[in-house]
Amino acid sequence: MKIIGSFGHDALAIANMLTGRNLPCKQVSARDISDTARCPQVLLISAPDALQAKTEVEILRGQGYIGQMIIMSSMFLTDEELVMLYLAGADNIVSGEASNELLFATVYAAAQKRVPKEERCLTLGNLTVDTVTHLVTTNNSPVKFSPSEYELLILFLRRKGKVLSREKILELLRPQNHYDLDTRLIDVLVAKTRKILVKARSEGFSLTTVRSYGYRLDTD
Repeated sequence: MKIIGSFGHDALAIANMLTGRNLPCKQVSARDISDTARCPQVLLISAPDALQAKTEVEILRGQGYIGQMIIMSSMFLTDEELVMLYLAGADNIVSGEASNELLFATVYAAAQKRVPKEERCLTLGNLTVDTVTHLVTTNNSPVKFSPSEYELLILFLRRKGKVLSREKILELLRPQNHYDLDTRLIDVLVAKTRKILVKARSEGFSLTTVRSYGYRLDTD
C-alpha cells in the first residue's frame, strides 16, 4: 500500500475519514512533501475552488512532487476548470457533492495501483532507487534527496548513456512551464545532486558534463 497524504483546508477531516475506513492517511505539511523520506506517494489536495487547487498543484509540481495528485473540491467544476487542473498536473479530480464512498474508492484505487517490478527498482553501481517508496540507498544506507534532485536522478537512471541538453532536461522535468524557466537551474540542480552522490560514496557511475550542451549518465 502506498503512503497517502492529505493536504489543504480540510486535510485533517479527510485524513480521519479515510483512516476510519481502514485506509491509512495522514495530514501532511509542505515540509513533509519536500522530504523524500516522508513524502506520500498519493496526495489528496482539498481546495475550495479550482483556482486555489491549480495554485497548490503548480507549486507542488514546481517543487518537484512526482506522486499521484487527487484534487477534491466541494464546488462543482466546469469542463474548462477540469481541463485547467489536469493540465496543471492533477491525476484525478473529485468535485461537487461527491460522497465519501466515491472519494474513498478514488484514493483506494490510486493507492493500490501496482508498479511493474522491473520499473519499481532502479539499480546502477552501488545505488538502488525504489520508485514507489522513493527510498534511495548506496550500499543499503539511505541517501536523502530533495524532490527535484530525486526526480533528476530518476530521469538520468532511465536514460543511461544518453546525452541530454539542458533544455531537454528542463522540458522533461517541468513540461507545463519549461519555456518560462532558466536552463541554468539545471546546472544548479545537477551540481547539488552530484554533491549528494559524492557524499554518499556512490560508485559505478558518474554524471558527466558534455561541454556546451548538457549532461550524460555514464557507467564506469
